[in-house]
Order: sequence, then structure tokens, then C-alpha cells
Amino acid sequence: MTGLDERRFRRLLRWYPRAWRRRHGEVVLSTLLDAAEADGRTAPTAAETRRAAAHGTAARLDRPFALGTALAAVAAAVVVGILWTAVPTGDLALILLTGVIPGLATASIVTTSRLRGWAEDGEALAILATASAAWALNVLAALAWSWGFDAADEGRPVVGLAAAWLPVVAGAGVVGAVALGLACSALLRRATRWGVVVRAVIGGACGFGLAPVLGVSTLSPATAGVMAGIAVLFVLLPSPSASRRAARAVSAQSARPVASGVPVVPSTRRRAASRGPAWLATAGGVVGVAYALTGATWSPGADDGTAAMAQGITLLLLSALPLLAAVGLYGAESPTRTAGLHRWGPLALVALAVSSVALAYIGAPDSEVMQPGMYAGAVLIGSALAWAIATRVRLPRPAALTLGVAVGTLFASFVGAMVLPVLAFGVPVVGLVLALRSARPSALPPAPAVRSGEPAPVG
Repeated sequence: MTGLDERRFRRLLRWYPRAWRRRHGEVVLSTLLDAAEADGRTAPTAAETRRAAAHGTAARLDRPFALGTALAAVAAAVVVGILWTAVPTGDLALILLTGVIPGLATASIVTTSRLRGWAEDGEALAILATASAAWALNVLAALAWSWGFDAADEGRPVVGLAAAWLPVVAGAGVVGAVALGLACSALLRRATRWGVVVRAVIGGACGFGLAPVLGVSTLSPATAGVMAGIAVLFVLLPSPSASRRAARAVSAQSARPVASGVPVVPSTRRRAASRGPAWLATAGGVVGVAYALTGATWSPGADDGTAAMAQGITLLLLSALPLLAAVGLYGAESPTRTAGLHRWGPLALVALAVSSVALAYIGAPDSEVMQPGMYAGAVLIGSALAWAIATRVRLPRPAALTLGVAVGTLFASFVGAMVLPVLAFGVPVVGLVLALRSARPSALPPAPAVRSGEPAPVG
């Protein structure tokens, strides 16, 4: 390898964590040097440098990082709960609520998505970078609003950051929309064969529709608690893809041949059956979002923006019912009756909760009329969470049961009634992704013919 500058190739490995370099560094270095010698080069190419930077940086986003940031978000949520009770308008509480907690939760969720193959290295890094910038701007927007409000209340001139509230809010919304658009595009890339332009347009529309709602919702301690809890559960729950692979292995044994000679697996039929409810949820969700944001300007049934928002949320919640059916059908690949019960049971409780909250919103904005239905929905979803966690989390059964009951009780007692209407705005996005994924052909290949006396292939 005369003429090769090994030091320049070795410097590429510095992008990777030390533990990764110990396990794989020499093999990668040897591969790079061999490729360079074959091409007659003495240094890495620009493409090799970019790939090393992206993959090496993303390699640091591992499971310990995901779990650590999720637990840090939970700890910060506990702190902000105490601060919010003691000093409701404190700047520290606002910083934790609008930036630190959602930023930590986002880092954990993006990392786990990368580990599960839902986002590639470059996508994960881009989402994480733009989301971090969006949360930083969200903090500045919250502080500007708080300081401006205090100044106006005390009769002082609004200057500095407070005077720049509108451009800061706009910047947070645009950057947040980009981050959400990148995330939607990554999910669509995995679910469809659409080109970059189509994914960018759909992702951008989702981002600009969800960013304002998500940004405003971070002013509530309930949102902080939910985001932290979702991050922890996302790390601990088993990968859906792993569960589906195991189910397909069992389903393949009972596949029935049809006239075309291609085996038909029951789970494949259920997956196709989820497409209709998913598209119905998507359409209804789009109408609900549009009505919530614009209904006051054109609907005779909406006297003002508050009424339009309440009616739009009702439409979104009703659209969540076919989405829950689609989720159950799409993932109904478990071969045992017990596994099916543990899938449909929590979904049935969530459906009852959604119906209860939707009925409550008919009485909006009268809080006394809404309270019974809202709290019933919170209790039902808390029960669904406890059931799902206790039966699916990767912990010993006593620990999983304890965690499930704790999370379910926390949700039912403190955050459920406030968070469910916010989560409803994600119905069209989830419905679209699920509809597109259900349209993809099954990954289960036809079972090869096995001659008598030969062992069946494994895996």
C-alpha cells in the first residue's frame, strides 16, 4: 500500500465512539485502504468522509443514550411539576417546559426510531438537529411572551426579546415544521415508494399543520409529562418489527395455497383490511384539522374560533375510531388468542375513551358539562396504558405490572383529560402512514418446496 496516507483514513474513524472503534475499526480501515489502493487513491474521497461523519455520529445514538435522555426528561418533568405549583410564571419552569423536556424526549424518540430502522442515519441526525433548533426557538418565544406580558401588565415598554416575540414565534414554527416534515418524510420513505418531492410536499403539509399545535401545547405541564412518558415507553417496549417477524414465522407454517400458487397468510389479509379504515381516518382527520383552524371563517355552526376548535377536535376524535380499528387489524399477526386479547383489549379501552371525550366536546366550552366525559376518557386510557405496558414491556412481570399501573394512574390522575385533544391532531398523519404501509405487499416470501427427507429451512 505504498503512497497511501493511512493517517487520513484512520482520522475518519474518530467520528465513531471508542467502543465501536475497538470492535470494528481495523476491519473498516482495512476495507477503506483496499478500496483506495484499487482506485489508485492516496486519501479518502469526499463521499467516504461524509458517510463516516454521518454514520459515526449516528452510532453514538444508541440505546443507553435513548434511555438516558428519556429518563432525564422524566426527571425534568417531575421538577417542573414542583416549580409550576410553586412559581407558575417562573422562567426556569418555562425553559424546562418548552425546551428542555421536549428536547430530551425528542432525542430519545429519534434515537429509538433510528435503532428500529424507522429513520436512516442522515435522517435521524437532520431531524435531531432541526428539532433541537426548533425547541431552542420555542424557549425564546415562551420567554418573550412571558416578559412582554409582564411588561404590558406593569405599564413598562416592551423591549428586547419581548419586542421580537412575533418573528421568534414564526421562526420556531417554521423550523419546527421542517423537523416534523423530515420525520413524516422518513416514515413515508419506509412506508411507500414515493419520490423525494412527493414526500417533501406531504411532510411539509403535516409539519406546518402540527408545529403550531405542538408548540403551544408545551406550555402545559401535562404535555411535558406525556412526552417524557412516551419517550420511556418507546425505548422499553419491544420493536413491532421483531414481533411481526416472529409472527410471520409462525403464520408461514399455516399458510394456505391459492390457485396462483402463492400462499395466503391470514395476517396479510387483515393487513389489507386495515387500509380502508386508515384512509377513512386520514380523510376525517384532515377535515377535522381544517375545521378546527379555519371553521370560524366559513362554518355557520361555529360562532367563533373556540367553537370551531371544539367542533374540529370532535371530528378528529371520531376519526380516531377507524384509526384504532386499522391499528388493530394491521398488527393482528399474533398466532395465540392471549396475544390477540392483549392487543384488542387496550385498543377497545382507548376507543371507549375517545368516544367519551368526543361526547364531552359536544358540550364545549362549558367545563362543567365536559368534565365527566373528559375524566372518564382519562381513566379509560390510563387503564389501556397499564394493560399494554404490563403485557408488552421488556421487564420482569412484577416490574412491568408495577410500571404499567404507575403510568396508567399518572395519566388518569393528572394529564389524560388535557392531552388527548392535543394528540387527536396526529390522527391524519398516523392514518396516512398506516394506509400507505398497508398497501405495500407482504414481505413474507412463498415457502420453498421441501423434498421428502430434507430438513426444512430455518428462518
